Amino acid sequence: MKKWLFVVGLNSALLIGGCVASSESSTPQSHVFNPSQVETGDRILGLEVTSVDVSPYLEGYTGTAKFKGEVTLSGKFVANDSHFEGATGVPCFYVDETSATQLPRFVGDERISWFCFDNPEVAKTAFSENNLVQENAKIVIDNYQIVYAPSDVVNQATFKRIVE
Repeated sequence: MKKWLFVVGLNSALLIGGCVASSESSTPQSHVFNPSQVETGDRILGLEVTSVDVSPYLEGYTGTAKFKGEVTLSGKFVANDSHFEGATGVPCFYVDETSATQLPRFVGDERISWFCFDNPEVAKTAFSENNLVQENAKIVIDNYQIVYAPSDVVNQATFKRIVE
């Protein structure tokens, strides 16, 4: 009788444990992460961490984290954003609220979700030189890079293509 109760108890524990595990795996992963707790090769939102270099700063972190993997985003394309490059500017993308949760973000990073392209000519050509601002754009990016510091810095990504 004791063996039977042990087997029933063990099976129940395994069944409950299996339910909990499958329940947790179906829960979406948060896009906010602690950069001091990730390593090269880890995955966040399906993107592979290719490098991370951070230092503690006040109650958060400053530094960079680079990711490999394509992400489809919606938002506003601006061909000549002049935040950092003077009058000519560089092409940047302002991610809408819905898509913002598809990009990793350092814990404590309260900035709006936007980035500039590390291949600016490809992005400008895809959107055409005459289309300086495009609302409701949908694009695919790769090589997303978080750059976070208490100064004027901007995240980066590689433009891949426009989604029609």
